[in-house]
Amino acid sequence: VSMLAEELSIQSLSDLLCCFLFKKIYPIYPSNCSEVPLMVCPCYNEHISTFNLAYSRFYALSDLSGIGGMQTEFICST
Repeated sequence: VSMLAEELSIQSLSDLLCCFLFKKIYPIYPSNCSEVPLMVCPCYNEHISTFNLAYSRFYALSDLSGIGGMQTEFICST
């Protein structure tokens, strides 16, 4: 996490990730993460992988140009 935070220039990435995990585990708690002490939030300090390319395959019944509406989208980021 620290290497990714450094590469993205987001020094608070670890804290943001802890708040994100807290919100996912306890969705009924306050929506503002600043109301929750970081000690209570679960921490994640393991390896995170990022990918610059992904693809999504789905059915779009409104567009039957593919085989039976099957579509593939490529998602790229730089």
